[in-house]
Parts: sequence; C-alpha cells; structure tokens
Amino acid sequence: MIKLTDLLNEINESKQIGNLYHFTYSDNISEIFKKGLRFVPDNTKLPRYKDKFYISATRDYTGGKWYKEWEAKVRITLDGNKISEHYPIEPINVDNIWLKDIGVDSGTKPSSKGIFSEERIFSSKEGYLNPEYIVKMDTIMSEDELRNAIEWSKEDSKRISFYDDSILDYINNDKLNFVKNFNSK
Repeated sequence: MIKLTDLLNEINESKQIGNLYHFTYSDNISEIFKKGLRFVPDNTKLPRYKDKFYISATRDYTGGKWYKEWEAKVRITLDGNKISEHYPIEPINVDNIWLKDIGVDSGTKPSSKGIFSEERIFSSKEGYLNPEYIVKMDTIMSEDELRNAIEWSKEDSKRISFYDDSILDYINNDKLNFVKNFNSK
C-alpha cells in the first residue's frame, strides 16, 4: 500500500533537468547579475497558464532555432536541476501558440524542423529568479565593444541602451565570459 507521505515526497522531488539556456540583450547584464532573471506575465492565453509568470529558456545552448538575426548577445546558463526544486519547468511549443495568436489554424501539425520548443520556468507571482541559479554568463560581444558601450553610456545616460559600470566588476571577476559564438558550451 502506498503511503500518502511517500506519494507527496515523490511529487515534491526535483526533476533532473540539466542546464537550461536563456538568451538576452547585453544591456541587461548588470541587472541580471544583481537581481536575476525577471518573470514576465504568461503570453500563451492558455487557461492552465492564466495568471502565471515565466522565464523563457531552451535546452539548445547555441540558440540556433531562434537566435538568427536577433540582437541577443548574451547566453545565460541556468542550473535546471536546482531551479526544478522550487519552480515548475514545462516544455512549450511556441510556434503553435504564435499561430493560434494570429488566428492561423494550419489543420496539420508543423514539421519538427520548424517547431521551436522552449522550456518555461513558471512562477505564480511576479518577481525575479535568484542569480544563485546562474551557472555562468557568456557574451559574443567582444570585451572592447562592451567597454566602449559602457563609456558611451556615461556620455549620455538618456540613450535607449544603457550599460552600467558594474559590468566591469563581472568582467574582472571572470563572471562574464567572452566567446566567439554560441556553438561552444
């Protein structure tokens, strides 16, 4: 006979998720190191996610299916195992959601080639995912380019993109890694 406590322990046990990857813009680096990743209101319009907040992640460390021509220059590696101890993580087929949002009903399932699935980290409240879950942060922006952007921000703080001086601390403490492209882990 299964005991209720055994069943509850099994339900509360974390999933073995592995690393997850979140891609973002370089001007978010300082805030992410300070506050973590922000949970945003769910955009699926699916009843089961109503009033939920999420962070978009993927298992693809290259960002290959959706990174092309996007300006995201930062890859954040997250510890999915630790996150799953406190937050539900579910795969979401974004292509189908976007098709439904614009009123397209293809009548057939899209091929697996065109499907972009993401792993969504869900929360019942707005806020931030603690930076302790960040394994590392990589950028394809060169160090010189980033340092120039910081100086440029000092000249005119009213610019759309703003780079905080604290980024230099992360560079100097090897918390921000510079990579040529996202094809390497």
